[in-house]
Amino acid sequence: MVEVIWEERVAGVRLNRPEVRNAWNPEMIRRMISVFGSISPGETQAMVIRGNGGSFSAGADLKWLKNSGTLTFDENLAENRMISDLMESFRNIPVPVIAVAEGSVFGGALGLLSLSDWVLAETSTRFSFSEVRLGLAPAIIMPYVFRRISPVKARQLMLTGKVFTAPEARECGLADFCGTRAEIESELNQILGVLRSMPGQSLTEIKRLASRITGGPGNDTIDMTLRSLARLKGSDEAQSRLNDFINR
Repeated sequence: MVEVIWEERVAGVRLNRPEVRNAWNPEMIRRMISVFGSISPGETQAMVIRGNGGSFSAGADLKWLKNSGTLTFDENLAENRMISDLMESFRNIPVPVIAVAEGSVFGGALGLLSLSDWVLAETSTRFSFSEVRLGLAPAIIMPYVFRRISPVKARQLMLTGKVFTAPEARECGLADFCGTRAEIESELNQILGVLRSMPGQSLTEIKRLASRITGGPGNDTIDMTLRSLARLKGSDEAQSRLNDFINR
């Protein structure tokens, strides 16, 4: 579900559920948390994350979300906690992180982009805070997205579920570079070349300080977002909309 290849002090992480556009389920989330926690600054100078099969990630698996209708509120809270833990594990990766966005980047996957140090987007990539179309809200990723782009722009995208393009993602600050696949690989190699030439201890300290200074959401905010999503996931409207999307 998640592949890792180390090459020249760079950890190449690939999300690997291409049959569902690399959508997350609990097993995949646990694997991602484990991988992100294993990145060691002594051995690794940078991390590159991308998806197999032509898409970065469609976010949470719809069938997994649909199953939440059978869970109690507390069980939903526990599942939501996994997503929060995933975001925090990604935020605390101790080396520079570059995300390569291709195909589809929907829902919770936009939280990972928001936490990346660089986002390189292939020109035809489509993005969407799609939760609203499912009767849900991007509650858990919202604090991270608001640190990356204008909260006003983020609200507009979240409230409409608009599918937006790579140039639009660059314009609003979600992506740092937009180009063809060949141009992305060239830009990626340039960034990695610079990072490989830098003292590893300096890169790690900058990441540590940046994480501490900008901070993550506090416990009260995390609890609020987890409870919000748990309420919505168990609602009749969300379950009806999820069922419609799955049966299309």
